[in-house]
Amino acid sequence: MSTAVEKLPRESAVTVLSLLKSFYDQDVFLQLTKEFYNSDPAVSLTAIRSSAVIGNEFAVPHLYTLIEKGSQEQKVEAIRTLAVIRAPSSVGTLIKYIHLFPDNALKLEIVTALTAIGSHDEKYRELLTGFVNDGAVEETLRVAAARGVSEFASEAQLRELMKTAPLAVKKTLIECALVYPPEQAAGFFQIVPDVAKTLDNEALGRFYAGHLLFVRLSDQKAILKAFSGKGRGAIASFLQALLDCSGEIAQPLKVFKTLLILPYLNRETEQLTGQNLEKIVEIMRERSPFVLNELATITIAHLEALSGKIKKNFLSLGTIQQKEGLLSLLFARLIENYATPALLEDVQRYFKGNKYVDEQGLISDIRKALRNAAEEEKNQFKACMGLFNPQRKADQLKTQTMLSNVDLGRPFLLRRLNRFIRLAGLLGIKTMIKNIQRVLEFSRNERIAYLEETTVVSLCQLYDKPSLDKAAVVFSRPRESLPTLKGYVRGLRFCHPPLYLKELGELVLKPEIPVSIKLCALETLRSFDPKLTRPTIPYLIKALFLPKRDPQLAKKLEEMLMARAEANVFQVMLGFFNSKDKFIRLLAIRVLREVAVKDTTLPREVLVNRYYLLMEEEDADIRQEALVALLCLKDDYAIQVFGDYFKSDKLEEAPRLLGRLPSVPLRDVVQFLLKQITLGNAAVHAALRPLFEEVAKSDFAEELRNVLLDLLNNQLGKVIAFSKDSREPTAAGLMEQAKLEFKFKRENAQILTVFFCDIVSYTEKSSIVDTSTLMTLIRSFEGIVFPLMKEFRGQIVKTLGDGVLAVFKHPLNAVLAAISVQKKIQAYNQFKVDTEKIFLRIGLNTGLVIRKQNDVFG
Repeated sequence: MSTAVEKLPRESAVTVLSLLKSFYDQDVFLQLTKEFYNSDPAVSLTAIRSSAVIGNEFAVPHLYTLIEKGSQEQKVEAIRTLAVIRAPSSVGTLIKYIHLFPDNALKLEIVTALTAIGSHDEKYRELLTGFVNDGAVEETLRVAAARGVSEFASEAQLRELMKTAPLAVKKTLIECALVYPPEQAAGFFQIVPDVAKTLDNEALGRFYAGHLLFVRLSDQKAILKAFSGKGRGAIASFLQALLDCSGEIAQPLKVFKTLLILPYLNRETEQLTGQNLEKIVEIMRERSPFVLNELATITIAHLEALSGKIKKNFLSLGTIQQKEGLLSLLFARLIENYATPALLEDVQRYFKGNKYVDEQGLISDIRKALRNAAEEEKNQFKACMGLFNPQRKADQLKTQTMLSNVDLGRPFLLRRLNRFIRLAGLLGIKTMIKNIQRVLEFSRNERIAYLEETTVVSLCQLYDKPSLDKAAVVFSRPRESLPTLKGYVRGLRFCHPPLYLKELGELVLKPEIPVSIKLCALETLRSFDPKLTRPTIPYLIKALFLPKRDPQLAKKLEEMLMARAEANVFQVMLGFFNSKDKFIRLLAIRVLREVAVKDTTLPREVLVNRYYLLMEEEDADIRQEALVALLCLKDDYAIQVFGDYFKSDKLEEAPRLLGRLPSVPLRDVVQFLLKQITLGNAAVHAALRPLFEEVAKSDFAEELRNVLLDLLNNQLGKVIAFSKDSREPTAAGLMEQAKLEFKFKRENAQILTVFFCDIVSYTEKSSIVDTSTLMTLIRSFEGIVFPLMKEFRGQIVKTLGDGVLAVFKHPLNAVLAAISVQKKIQAYNQFKVDTEKIFLRIGLNTGLVIRKQNDVFG
């Protein structure tokens, strides 16, 4: 079937049809439906996908036709489109189709579509229930059907499925139940011990998350018991499910208490625990502010109790007098933090002198236990290797004593203490300031970095003035305690108005400070009102020139400067245009572009002049960024230069240029790009589609729709009917010299190879032969040279009697033409007398020439 789209290149048709998905109206649906039957599979499939809009009943009968008669790909896309349209009338038809197709892949698509549409139809329920309960059915089909069954099955049916269905089906039912209304979810998540035993860690975590969230009499002890031993792997999915829940929580206080005593697994799960605590506190602050007092009471009680437990038999650095004792202590701490009970027992037996413990095997086991440890801790273990020397009896005895005080539960207690310190700041419990200060002193003395950092953050949150005053000393000697430094950098985000802005800016400049802390400092500055952080801009600019520039830090600096820089950086950034550092030049181009767009009082003509100078650069990235800046500044000539990138000789550069444009370009840029839809270049269209998707969400949406429909109807002339932008050419002045120069070169200058040849001794020859012989000589010369110029794609600029001036776009063609001319002349001369022979001089030169009035200069 011939369609309007077939008059467009494939890539153009795909772009037009994919963009029409953004528009919901009958005209669009009609055009898309026509293209279902396009002979090009890519075009047909795009039209089908673009019709996937809820309520598009117009497409439904045509989708049935494709399911019955189309290719396999068309069938699949048609079914998926019906799933999105969600027409209730399609349920019965899809049920009929499922019995017609033996292909399990199509059956899976149909079941998935049915569950997406949903229905109260009895046949629908029977079909899905049958699939879920039929053990002979492929598991993927049972999983897909389970999504639908979860919507209508009774509580008893779901409980039975949770006992008998395969694990994949159970996981699906749990996933669906987590988004049930609270009352319905509560019935599903009543704990059934037999069911819990059949789940893997991921499903177990999500199941118990639902139980805790929705069941009013949830069993906290059962949850904690499930997460002990092998079940510790379920903690991550449990925490993620809690965090993802957007429904009403039955008992927020119980969730809060559970989070406080949840076992520590690793840094990632601890971060999730913290995020969940913040979420619960926020929920309770909104729903029941008075309950916050209870949270504060719980936090205070736990913190004091934990501090006492932790300090009992603590492996303290304060008790160490000699280096050997320090190594024994460090080793014992590593074992306490990373060993399993079995490994601890083996280590203790070894240092008690048990000869049956394999030393090398033991060392290997310790290294495995430390595989996720920090690099510093791994280095500590290397330093402790001397303790395994049996000749050092005294050291081994000290180590044995230290190991007897190892408590594998203490790291968990420390992590719990860390949680409570964090909560104290979050809840604003000022009565705990002294307790937190004591914990801070303890963590510093014992080198517990994460606890030291958290206590400083909480003291800042509580706006403890003595602690905030000490920040000045920390910033002046930042290397003395990096955890405290990072704690202040993070904690200052909670101080309003902002404090220590100058110090944060200076911190970014210090080469000895780790990049992670510098990034943290930038994030803190970003959290403040841009107007308040103006004094830090010079520091950010200086940080760009640090030796060994970190890519992540440089990117963050650029983002902040582009978002926050103002007119006061104009001269500095303008100076960077001449930098030898490409990154600095590109950054300056972008920053000044953003500043100039925001502040119209800047000397625009100066900036435009400098951007046009950059357009002369050899580096393509510099040229393109300068062009984008000129487009954003609405320069009247920039759009013509932009158009050059869509000509055949520069088309390969166009996708990269399109990627540099703002998400929603200016009107005349959009207008120009719409004209390029008819290009057949795949790379260009890949870059155009995301741009136009953003345009479809903008104020240009209606105009874009009309243009797309006109393209489908082959009314290409209407594409240019886009509203004009308010760009007016300005009078030429001194500051526009670079622009005028660039414009002249663009329109008149080219890099060409100039070919010149003339007859040797022509003047002398003209005085000794008659006119007739001379004219014959000239005609023979031109008869040889002219055809060869044409053959090798040269263009004759002018003839000079005995000479020819021509130009070639490609140097190789000029060289080949010169060689061919010489060969032809040699052949011509073989049978001529001296007065008839032709001898030529040929010169070639490649470079920039100006073409004007049928001549070349340069």
